[in-house]
Amino acid sequence: MDDNRKSRSSRIADDVWNLFSGVKTSIVLLVLWLVGSVFGTLIPQNGPPEQVVALYGPQWSDWMFAAGLFDVYHSTWYSVILLMLMFNLVACTVDMLPRKLTLALEQPKTRKVTGGGKRFFSYQLLLKDSPEKASDHFRQIIARHFPRLDVFQKDGERHIYAQKQAFSHFMIFLVHLSVLLILLGGFVSAQWGFEGIMEIPEGEERDFVFRKIGNDYQPAGIPFTVRCDDFRLDRFSNGGPKDYYSSLTVMENGQQTAAKRIEVNEPLSYGKFNFYQSSFHEKAALKISVPEKNIQQTVQLGKGEMRFVPETGTALRLSSFSPGSEAIGMMAQVLVIHGEEGKTFQVPVTSNAEQNARMQEKLPVKIDFASKEPAYTTGLMVVADPGVGWIWAGSFLMVLGLYLTFYTSHRRLSIRLDGKQAELRGLAQRNPTAFRREIEAILHEAGFDPETAKNETT
Repeated sequence: MDDNRKSRSSRIADDVWNLFSGVKTSIVLLVLWLVGSVFGTLIPQNGPPEQVVALYGPQWSDWMFAAGLFDVYHSTWYSVILLMLMFNLVACTVDMLPRKLTLALEQPKTRKVTGGGKRFFSYQLLLKDSPEKASDHFRQIIARHFPRLDVFQKDGERHIYAQKQAFSHFMIFLVHLSVLLILLGGFVSAQWGFEGIMEIPEGEERDFVFRKIGNDYQPAGIPFTVRCDDFRLDRFSNGGPKDYYSSLTVMENGQQTAAKRIEVNEPLSYGKFNFYQSSFHEKAALKISVPEKNIQQTVQLGKGEMRFVPETGTALRLSSFSPGSEAIGMMAQVLVIHGEEGKTFQVPVTSNAEQNARMQEKLPVKIDFASKEPAYTTGLMVVADPGVGWIWAGSFLMVLGLYLTFYTSHRRLSIRLDGKQAELRGLAQRNPTAFRREIEAILHEAGFDPETAKNETT
């Protein structure tokens, strides 16, 4: 009974292994991976629900949400495809390894060159010297072309065997490894990478980001602190934003560990995190004064933002705000709700304090700008991509592996000398035309004409 169970389990394991080590399985999984990647490219990812419904309609949108098509690269089915592809690649590599070992290591031990087809060459040569002299002459010439050379006697005949680039049989495994690293990097990024936003007022610091999960943002801590030391905004002559950048400092364990001025396409990279300049918010820094109470308070308001200032007994709403320019200066309109009666009035504010005093002379609340420039909050896009190192390593190995796979070839050559005759044989793993030219060059150096030599290439 136990033997039957073990036999059945062994058959199932063999069937699973044969399934995943087959080329057909590789093709199916690659097609599924490509289709999933196309979905992730063509279908807007993590867009607002209202946009999705507008594009695809309520019924299709519900189905696509359930299938994870709006977050393909973090979906379960996409991760399963990546894992199956990795297992398939490992199975194909293990299945192919014995044959490659035989070709690269076992066959050369026989010191024989046999074969057929276009990759095999055979030349019959007539010797002018004794086999000993001819053997020594061939050995010197072949040594210039082949680093591995063996001269020996067998059955009363002298033999020369040479080979090079036997490692080329294993270069396909370098390509396999590169693909495996790329798939692993994609899986790691899908499982543990994230995108988020971080907003830091100028001069302040933050140790958390708002991580994007689906269509929502949730706060998530990071193991260090990012401080915005300075924010600069360049403007056109009409006051419109031209360029903007932030000076950031990273603090970890109380020590400064990194600092950089970032722009839109020049992020700060720290550990697995990349901080991109993505946006900014400008606020009006306002100084609120209530002369009858001899109270002053400073607040920062963005356009359309409303805030109650309990110290002054007023509620403020920034109706409009213009950062202006050096010639014009800043201007704002502030809606004020003051006192227990809720008296409401508009307060105009300019960069000229004297002008403000004249315009606000009869108002119970005085407002001036607290600084000569707006108060800025830098908006950062935070991307954590822990798999990017694996992907870069895989990409490098893929280029190297493909180059070595196609531009190297295991070349084997043997010469058997018997009396006044000799037979030269050659076998190339690939690119037989180049190997034929190399053999002909060896024959020319040895004093033979390849055209007149009997060629038994089949």
